[in-house]
Amino acid sequence: MDSEPEVTEQEEDGPPDFKQVAVTTVFCVRLNRRTWFPETQVVDGVTFATFSKWDSALCKLVHRKALNRHKAKSTMSLSCEWWDCVSELRTDARNRALHENLMKSVEAGEKPPRLRPARDEDRFLVAKSVAIELPPIVDGEGEGHACRCLWKVKSKDIHIELTNENVAHVLASLACSPPAEKKRKEKPIKASPKRRRRVKRRVSEEMPVAEASGNDEPEAAG
Repeated sequence: MDSEPEVTEQEEDGPPDFKQVAVTTVFCVRLNRRTWFPETQVVDGVTFATFSKWDSALCKLVHRKALNRHKAKSTMSLSCEWWDCVSELRTDARNRALHENLMKSVEAGEKPPRLRPARDEDRFLVAKSVAIELPPIVDGEGEGHACRCLWKVKSKDIHIELTNENVAHVLASLACSPPAEKKRKEKPIKASPKRRRRVKRRVSEEMPVAEASGNDEPEAAG
């Protein structure tokens, strides 16, 4: 018996098929009257929340204003030094875990393997999450905070274990972290045709002229 074609909500004429109901768990972070529903994923029984600098709801939770990148208005974003700092900590933790795993597999008398940076597929060999020490909320003051984050090599987002302590530390850090410095791309200066002709003429005038060697007058016959 052929399976029935999938019917979309617009094409559905009869009563809804209540057998298609799915119950999902949604996490909500509350701060006063503001709320944030983070994207989550469960890995090895542990729930991790996704922190992204382009998350408008997260920006509103931290700064009380939604994300705004409009040039004509005042910029409000989560672009700060915290992201690069935590990303480097995550990279160091990945590489350290990989190197320890490679060294454990070396038997006595064998040549140690070549150490390399961790790759995304190494999470199946080592671990799907690593332990890191988050920086203090205020740079140089207070203590750091230990937590776990997903391996994630190609993602710029930070995936941290979803607990009250972890979320509170991250939100406070984002609120206090200095803004990230904008990297300006230097555009190459294109010379005008007139300037190119002037430079070419000056170079040709400065080139040395080869002089003929020897005496111009013929030698007298003896």
